[in-house]
Amino acid sequence: MKFFITGNDSIKAGLDLTFIVPADSVVSVFADKEQTLRQSYSIAKNIFQLVGKGEINFVLIGLMPDSLFRDEDGNLTADAFKENLQVLNDYIKLCIENGAQPVGLILPVAPSIREHYRENFLNPLLNILGKFESTYNFKLLNLFAIEMHEIGFSDKTHLKEDGARLVSILLTLNLFAKKILSITDFCNMNYNYFNGLAYITEKNFFHALMEQIFSYSVKKIRNKKKIKLAFVTDHAATWCGDKLYNLFAKNDRFETTVFLCCGYESTLEDSRHDLEQFKNAGINAVGVFDLQEETPPQDVIFFLRPYTVNLSKSFQFDVLTPQTLVLHIPYGIKMITADNYLNLPIMRIAWKNFFESINSLKFHDEKCNVGVPRGLVSGQPKMDFFFEDTSKVSFPWKMTRPDAKKIIWAPHHAFNKKVPRDGYSTFPYNYRFMYEFAKAHPETSWVVKPHPRLMLEAVESGLFPSVEAYENYLQQWNDLPNAQVYSGAYYQEIFATSDGMIHDSLSFIAEYQYTHKPMIYLIDEKVRTDLVELGQKILKVSYVIDGKNLEQIAFALQKLFIEGNDPLKDARQKAFDEELNYYQLNGMDASDFIFKNISQELGL
Repeated sequence: MKFFITGNDSIKAGLDLTFIVPADSVVSVFADKEQTLRQSYSIAKNIFQLVGKGEINFVLIGLMPDSLFRDEDGNLTADAFKENLQVLNDYIKLCIENGAQPVGLILPVAPSIREHYRENFLNPLLNILGKFESTYNFKLLNLFAIEMHEIGFSDKTHLKEDGARLVSILLTLNLFAKKILSITDFCNMNYNYFNGLAYITEKNFFHALMEQIFSYSVKKIRNKKKIKLAFVTDHAATWCGDKLYNLFAKNDRFETTVFLCCGYESTLEDSRHDLEQFKNAGINAVGVFDLQEETPPQDVIFFLRPYTVNLSKSFQFDVLTPQTLVLHIPYGIKMITADNYLNLPIMRIAWKNFFESINSLKFHDEKCNVGVPRGLVSGQPKMDFFFEDTSKVSFPWKMTRPDAKKIIWAPHHAFNKKVPRDGYSTFPYNYRFMYEFAKAHPETSWVVKPHPRLMLEAVESGLFPSVEAYENYLQQWNDLPNAQVYSGAYYQEIFATSDGMIHDSLSFIAEYQYTHKPMIYLIDEKVRTDLVELGQKILKVSYVIDGKNLEQIAFALQKLFIEGNDPLKDARQKAFDEELNYYQLNGMDASDFIFKNISQELGL
């Protein structure tokens, strides 16, 4: 795609090329200060003398509303109008003769002079340009009517940076609507461009455009002999499960890779441990420990977290374009209503967003500014494990008695009051008690599964004076004959073989329901008020206890887990079938659903 732009400095200031042209376009801006229409025409003649016919695809002829009415000195005269009319006529014919589409462009002006320009210049100009459109293959892009605040202009006719960006995006859409730009041109724009587009265009138009773009990309990818498909994450704890990976890895059409990035929430040691876990499971995993490192281009990418902050630059939305299809599988089951988790770019730009439940999709669709029309209820792949026969599943619990009750403790990280976040973790109030209880009760066996960020939070908050002190605390657990600390991706076996769970996490509220076993949920000073309807429903059939009330915690551990008294069991099963039983909804597990959907789309 090649084009050039002429006009005065208002045209030059009013356009941001990064939001107009595809990455592989060749564009020249010849707009300059006080450039008249005659000067623009002269520049165009020189350009066409230097290039072959048909090499320029289109020309943007920048026009101020008063361009036809002023002479070379800027004076309003009747003679100037006649002369400029002829110049514009010749300019349009020049473009057509050289195989370039002539496009007239009128940009907005500040509100304080808008009506003056409209009444005195714009309406007569539009009448004239309308005649050119009917006479020649001339197209007009009139952006004058864009409503912009006075502060969007550096002076009455010169747009500031933000205004230029908005106008440029709308210009691009108009070029597409006029069939000057094609879908292939859009495929070279990065995903950040489309994320911005979602805020300034009508919702239905935005989704219709994205559907066309994805349709084009799917056709191209479908024709490839080998489709490069990746799963991308920054922590093994977000892993979607081996089954989905294996469905793609064992299919000859796919070259499947897991890229594990080492982000700010993980240490290098943690990432290497996670990478080893993947490789031991037979997964083709690649560690990306330098976030500036470039990775091979992919055709399809599954993002296992909705944000990219911890990923390498190759997986950022200012780098990726629709030539790579983006998909999202939530790493957990949505539990809170916070908009910053709901209205993220990936909800707008992903080819497909897979959700764990109907309620989750509905909630995201309501909160995202353009909805989530490409959302599908698949279920949670990592929970597929529990729809299979788990009777022979085993995990090496450390037990001093063969009949010991197996308990999981999963403390969350959000308690650092210096860094306002959720603020609902109860770890500072009960971490010593939990250790002492486990030590005093050999009839129990424990797995401690701390949130990956707990170490950073514990040290940053001053709860532990150093990383070494925190690690020493965990080592005390490991030194017990009936306890161990576990981190990483593969915790389904732990869940399946446990007798109960105590925690203050979010995702585990729903995930542990797939075991159909009792759960104690610890709360801070107040009951969470930001839970989605699903979370509220689950807690009503769970055992909710004040995380500071150590006596009550001890009583619940004894009665519920050790003695096996679980009066909410039937109510919990009913809630599960109503909200979380995606196998019943789809007739298949989540991995099969996702693989089948992608395979059909890509023509397998």
